[in-house]
Amino acid sequence: MRVRGKAPAFVFLSPYGDKIAFGKPEASFTGGSGKVAAGDGYVRLEVAGAPGGEVGFRVRFNEATKPKEPPKPEATVGASSAWSVLIEPKRSEGVAGWYVFRNDWLLGYVADGLIPDLDVDPGVPYTYTMVAVGYDGQLSDVAAFPARTPMPSDTPLTRLPMEGWSQPAGRPLLHRLENGQPATLDGAQGHALVVRQGSVLRYRVSRAFRAFSGTVGPDDSSPDGSTALFRIVADGEEIWNSGPVQKGAPVSFSVQIPDAYLLELIAEPVEGATAAQIPLVWLNPRLTAK
Repeated sequence: MRVRGKAPAFVFLSPYGDKIAFGKPEASFTGGSGKVAAGDGYVRLEVAGAPGGEVGFRVRFNEATKPKEPPKPEATVGASSAWSVLIEPKRSEGVAGWYVFRNDWLLGYVADGLIPDLDVDPGVPYTYTMVAVGYDGQLSDVAAFPARTPMPSDTPLTRLPMEGWSQPAGRPLLHRLENGQPATLDGAQGHALVVRQGSVLRYRVSRAFRAFSGTVGPDDSSPDGSTALFRIVADGEEIWNSGPVQKGAPVSFSVQIPDAYLLELIAEPVEGATAAQIPLVWLNPRLTAK
C-alpha cells in the first residue's frame, strides 16, 4: 500500500472465513513499520512509512476455530405510553447487533442503544422477537418478548403527537401566537392550537377515545369582523361543522368519536372573508377516554 503524509494509515481486516474464525494475528512489514491489534470482529493494522513510499505487510493467523453462535438475546421491553414501546437489548459478548421484529414484521437492525417503536396503538398486545447477530454473521436463537400498550386516560389533544399537518403559510403553534402572546378566545385561555385559514391537522387517536370537545374561533387579537369556519373529520367523514364563526363569538363543540382512528382538524376561509392570515384557535381541545 502507498502511504500519504506523515500520519499512519489504518487497515481493517475481517478475521472470518467460511464458518471459521481466525485468531492470534501476527504481522510483518516491509518498507515501513506497523502494529497489529485484534478486536471484536476485526483486525486493525497501523501502518507507517515514508510519505509517498510503499509499505508491504503480511498477516499470519496462528489460530483457527469454529465461531461461537451468539447468545440468545436478552432485553427489557415495555410500553412507555399508549403510543410507544421501548426495546432495550442487553449487550452481550460476541454480539454485533440485533434484528428486531414486531408481530413477525421486521422493524430493523440495531447495533446498540434503545429502540423506540412509535407505530403502535393503545390497548393492544404485541410480541417482539429478536435475533442476535455475531461479528461473523452467525445468528442466535430467537427470543420473544411480550408487551401491551395501556389505554390512555382523558387528555388534551395538544399532548398527542401530530401525524401530519398542512397550512398555506407558517406552521401550527401551541398555546401562543407568533408574537408570544397567549392564544385567547373571548378572554379565555388554556391549551390551544393556533393555526391559519386553510390548515389541516391530523391526529391518530386509534379508537381509544369516546368523545372530543373544545372551543373554536378567531383569536381575540384578530381584526373586528374576522370570520372562519372549522370542521372535524373522522376517518375521512365530516362529523362536525361550526359554520361561520366570528371574532368575539367562539363556538364550543362536543362530538362522539368511539370508532375514529384518525382525526383531522380543518380551518377554512369563509366566502367573502378577506383576513386569510388571522390567527385561528382550537382552545382546550380535549379527548375523553373510553
